[in-house]
Amino acid sequence: MRRVVRTVRAVVAGVLLSAMLCPVAAKSPPDTATMDDEQFLSYLDAGTSDDGQHGPALDQRRLAKLLFSIGATLSGGKSNVRLLLGAMRVRDPAAESTREMALARYQHYDEAAESFRSASSRLLDSPESVPKLFRVLVDGQEVCWRLDAFTRLMETYGVSANEMLSILSSREACGQFRRAAFSTPVEGAVVRSLEDAERLRSEIYDLRREIEELEKLVQDLDDIEGR
Repeated sequence: MRRVVRTVRAVVAGVLLSAMLCPVAAKSPPDTATMDDEQFLSYLDAGTSDDGQHGPALDQRRLAKLLFSIGATLSGGKSNVRLLLGAMRVRDPAAESTREMALARYQHYDEAAESFRSASSRLLDSPESVPKLFRVLVDGQEVCWRLDAFTRLMETYGVSANEMLSILSSREACGQFRRAAFSTPVEGAVVRSLEDAERLRSEIYDLRREIEELEKLVQDLDDIEGR
């Protein structure tokens, strides 16, 4: 029995020693720069939080390329979205006012699509800019919301599912945008940036207080020397 116990202890000691001498190599992060858009979106979808709140470090340059691609798709698909106006089936006496309302809703979408495209282009030039990333995320939410509102209106006025296929690329682009915007890595980057901004405001406030105290001290010294 004692021999068995000694054997078990020796095996356990050997395993522990091997673990200490041969640490497991750290898994290298994937190269997101070589991924196509769908692969990168799948990577973002699978992003897990390191600390329970924030996701892993985000490749903002690759994200900027994805958002620029989405912006280009939405901008390029505007003409197909507009063509849906001609597929409306309006038979009531107020048809003209209904078409005017639908046109106004399209124009709002058109403007939002261009704002998003411009913002994503600026982000592509400065992918590490947090304010530009925020701008793109806000503009992306607006343009996709306006696309949803417009398509719901078209469906209400008889535009068929088959006719809606003409704007499939725009709807898929908005699906891509939402997957990216609400992924753990992107949300984590946003939270970290907000926390950094709050910490910076706190540091600036403390520095201002210190400067005020120094200015008061200098004034007191001047008053003493002047007496």
